[in-house]
Amino acid sequence: MLLEKTGSNPRFDHQAKSMNYSAQSTYRDAENDGKHVYNHFPHFGPASENAHDFRVSLNWSDVEAIIRVSPR
Repeated sequence: MLLEKTGSNPRFDHQAKSMNYSAQSTYRDAENDGKHVYNHFPHFGPASENAHDFRVSLNWSDVEAIIRVSPR
């Protein structure tokens, strides 16, 4: 999975790749219900900026929608 930050100034754009998928999340408000998959991006952002933690949450309907719109 690729997480990208894009802004009005390309100098501050940032991206991170991760294949660290998990069925559980310790981040607040996580739905650990067996229906979601998570990928965490801790301290996302360049060191010169105030880095934050990000979580991407997917459920099966998200995967189905991604497949529907993906080019073949």
